Amino acid sequence: MEGRMLDVKHWDLLAVIAASIIGLVLHALEILPEAYLISLILLLLCLHAIHELGHGMKYEEAHEEIMSLKDGLQKPEPEIELIAKSHFSAGEEFALRNRGAMWWFNTPLGVLRSQEVFDKLLKSAIENPKTKRIEFVLRHGLKAHWEKEVQPKIEKCAGKEKVAPPMWRDIKENVGFKMIDLSETEDVKEAHLTVWGEPFTMEHEADVYPKVYHPRFILYVKKRSELIPRLKELFLKYRIQKE
Repeated sequence: MEGRMLDVKHWDLLAVIAASIIGLVLHALEILPEAYLISLILLLLCLHAIHELGHGMKYEEAHEEIMSLKDGLQKPEPEIELIAKSHFSAGEEFALRNRGAMWWFNTPLGVLRSQEVFDKLLKSAIENPKTKRIEFVLRHGLKAHWEKEVQPKIEKCAGKEKVAPPMWRDIKENVGFKMIDLSETEDVKEAHLTVWGEPFTMEHEADVYPKVYHPRFILYVKKRSELIPRLKELFLKYRIQKE
C-alpha cells in the first residue's frame, strides 16, 4: 500500500530515475552519446524541480488558509457589545435596520423629551418604510411622561399609525430593551439592552415625578446571542398580561 502511495505521489522522481537508468544503459551500448545523456538527465531534473516548486507553493497557500481559519476560530465575533459613546446615533442606525416589528420594553423615556433624540430613536423607526408595527410595554409610572412628551411628537410623524397604544404593566424587571426584526421572512432579531440604575442609567431631574432616567451605556445584543430568545419571551409574557 505504501509502495503504491509512493508511486502516485512521487511519480516524477521515479520517472527521473528510470529515464536516467535507461540513458545510462543506452550510453553503455554506445547508442546514446554522452552529451545527449547529460542533457537528458539535466532536463529531467529541471522538470522535477519545477514540479516540486509547484507543490511548495500549494503547501504555502494551504498553510496560510489554515492559519487564517485558526485565527478566525480563536477570535470569534462577540455576541454582545457595549455601546458607550454616540449611542443615540447607534440607536438611529438600529431603527433603520428594522424590517418588521419593533418592540420597546421598559425603556427609559426621558431622552425622548429632546426632539433631536426623539427623531433619532423613534421617528427614524416610524418613518422607516420597512417598519410594520411599533409596540411599547412600559411601566405604569411613565404614563404621564408618555402623554406629555412622547405622544405629541408621534402625532407629527408620517406613519404614526404604525405605533400601537402603549401597554401599561407592573414590571418587576430592572432591564429595558428595544428589539427589531432583521428579516421580513424569518424570525431573526437583535436588541439594544439597558439596565435600570447605575452605572447603566443616570437619574435626571430628581425633583421631577415620575423620575426621568437617561441611559449611559447600551448593550448591543446580536442575533446569535442566547439572550435574544429570553428577551423575546419576557416581552411576550408582559404583552399578554392584563393591565
